[in-house]
Amino acid sequence: MTAGAPYATVTLPGVGPARLSLAGAHQAENAAVVAAVWAELHRQGLVPLDALLGVTEARWPGRLELVPGSPAWLLDGAHNPPGVAALAQALPGYCAESERLLLVGVSGGHEAALLALAA
Repeated sequence: MTAGAPYATVTLPGVGPARLSLAGAHQAENAAVVAAVWAELHRQGLVPLDALLGVTEARWPGRLELVPGSPAWLLDGAHNPPGVAALAQALPGYCAESERLLLVGVSGGHEAALLALAA
């Protein structure tokens, strides 16, 4: 498994590019919201350093979390079709398809068939 999984970058006015600490290209959508709010606050003369720390230091255990070892594990708690689709999109950045073993658990209230279709 590759530790160099894709991390999005957001450009914050007055700061420049900031690499997101959460993996996955889908995090760029979340960062776009942060960047828009940041730009407005910056325009008003405010510099919200907490927002900068939020996008560069956030941790979310169990979301595209790489656990090193032999073998390495990639943990993700995707529980709805958009989350499964984001996981499927991110997987090539971690390992080749031939190296993957998928272990899935689906609790009550989640449609296993819909989750499989999203992948």
